[in-house]
Amino acid sequence: MPGPVVYPISRLVRTAALLSSAFAPAWGLGCKCDTDAKPVESAPSSVPSATAPVSPPPAGRDVLFWDFSAPDAPSLLSLWPADSTAPQPKSVGINTTNEQGAAVVVVEGTNPHTEWSFSPPIDAGLLSFEIETAKVAELEVTVRSKDCPAAASACSWSEKLGVGRQFAEFVFPVSQIRALRVQFPEEVGTRMTIHRLRFLREPKATSGFRSGHPNAQIMLTNNGLQIATPVGDPSVVLQVAGLEASAVERVEVEVGPGEFAPQMFWEGTACPNFSEECSVRLSSSSGHFAADLRDHPKWSGRIDGLRLDPADPPGAYVIKRLALRRKAPHAAGPGGQ
Repeated sequence: MPGPVVYPISRLVRTAALLSSAFAPAWGLGCKCDTDAKPVESAPSSVPSATAPVSPPPAGRDVLFWDFSAPDAPSLLSLWPADSTAPQPKSVGINTTNEQGAAVVVVEGTNPHTEWSFSPPIDAGLLSFEIETAKVAELEVTVRSKDCPAAASACSWSEKLGVGRQFAEFVFPVSQIRALRVQFPEEVGTRMTIHRLRFLREPKATSGFRSGHPNAQIMLTNNGLQIATPVGDPSVVLQVAGLEASAVERVEVEVGPGEFAPQMFWEGTACPNFSEECSVRLSSSSGHFAADLRDHPKWSGRIDGLRLDPADPPGAYVIKRLALRRKAPHAAGPGGQ
């Protein structure tokens, strides 16, 4: 690995021929800690404000979720390394070489970008990059779809990347994606290494989280995401690039054993920073925690990030799953959610 893996909640081609040939310590309160825990780090993200409403896809109740007990997810379509069914991209202003299985992108001209067209359109819940940069940079993605027939700011999302190898993930509030455009920084000489680029069928985030407190440590364990601190106020910040508040009506959290009193904060177009007025406290029922968001006056516009505080006292707390959900169908039958 060329550096520490960073988890933040983000060109590819010299020629079509190239692409075609190339692709082939915890504190003992709140939980019993896992000995296989692995520390996790990350970098912050930024998403521009939307200027037009976007309709969410109809399928499923989960708008975005993290399953920390099983963080990986199968690909719907891999663009790097490319599946056999992946379309050939078109690129402008970049040079791309294949180095040890990774796409090394160097900006050489103006308007540097890569674009893929999909026929038939695809329904994807999330776009995931595993990417490496030598300096702070911004990555932007835009989709054209049934809901966004032309390029529009409401269908574009950007992510600030930190130094090192990291994940950048974008949740799509649209269906029937016909094209994907990846815009790279304008500065000539900018170099990015893309180790993996893929669509996921479900909006299942595979990364996009970091410690929300300087004295807190987060670890992925076999039981979930462990958040631990010896001084109190543990928290985790979650990346939510592309999330529209109007698509979400409820937050649900599943936790490990211990004394929890979770509170979720958010920042975005209605909330420039995490603050008490931009938060909800989750109540417990049958071992799960949940809170309604649809009537909250500050839950609106585009959401840039979430912060989950599992409780105030010092200790170690395990989060198994966090889901942002839309309202359940009225006609759900027995066993329906």
